[in-house]
Amino acid sequence: MNENPKISIIVPCYNVANYLPLCLASIIAQPIGKVEYLFVNDGSTDGTLSLLTDFCTDKSYCYLINQCNAGVSGARNAALEIARGEYIYLLDGDDILTDGAILAMLECIENSSVDIVLSEVTLLKNGVPKRIKLSMRVGEYTPDALYRSCCIFPTMPNLLYKRAIIETNHIRFNREIRLGEVYEFTVKVLAKSSKIKVTSDCFFYYVMRSSSATHKPNFLIDLTVIDTLKQYELHSNGLSRYTSFQVTAFKMLMSFTYNKYAKLGLCDKTTLSVVREFLYNPLVRKCITKVAYTPKVPIKERILALYVLLSGILGYKILSKVLRYICRI
Repeated sequence: MNENPKISIIVPCYNVANYLPLCLASIIAQPIGKVEYLFVNDGSTDGTLSLLTDFCTDKSYCYLINQCNAGVSGARNAALEIARGEYIYLLDGDDILTDGAILAMLECIENSSVDIVLSEVTLLKNGVPKRIKLSMRVGEYTPDALYRSCCIFPTMPNLLYKRAIIETNHIRFNREIRLGEVYEFTVKVLAKSSKIKVTSDCFFYYVMRSSSATHKPNFLIDLTVIDTLKQYELHSNGLSRYTSFQVTAFKMLMSFTYNKYAKLGLCDKTTLSVVREFLYNPLVRKCITKVAYTPKVPIKERILALYVLLSGILGYKILSKVLRYICRI
């Protein structure tokens, strides 16, 4: 591998053989210097390991960890243990680096001493790209100033993290969290950071798959988003007092439960039981109430929060039918 890499890119891989070639091709297209790639084969049972082995052979800037399945958080933690870069970047095995991504990353951090770089992202759904703009202006912020200035904080893995912050504070991914683990990791880093740089650059394409957690119901796992919310609050170091923090948490809660079930038109007994348990959780209701009754919250989120807060199960059934109809149009 390169000596003293500037950036360590961590790529956890689990059964992504059908998607990995595009990811690897995007890596090959980048300049080699100042970057190391840490691939983790997390107990894949398809051709993922073979693809990674072939790719990493004779490439000094690539390192391959082959381990039994430990989950995505365990895979990322394994890579963090050996990463040597000044900055850490997270990339999944089914995602794609944009043209010039590495040069853009290096330019962002070359002449600054920021702890985090926050970039825009492009969603890739059915091969169609959609650029997601940030809700804050380009510039440098303290964590408090960033949350004061934005409407919602992005929860996708589109950040560069200074590794010294991670190692000094012994920050790792929480293996007990099943949903929203990247944002929970980000909150812990933010709580120990002093300066964040926001750029309009886009470093990667986030490939949306119908089998992802935000599309496919898994009732027992979906309810663990409540535990994730507890961790957000626990590690926020005061950031949870900002409206944008609560809006971000609210969007996360909705994505993994209420929104997903309503869009799929699920109204069976199990679904209603999960929604009921979700809606009547004190911490969840506190978050929803904060979003619903704060004037500074964007109107779309306020309306949804008010509806969810006041409607109860009957409202969920109605909303499910409405959203299902809208999705067909």
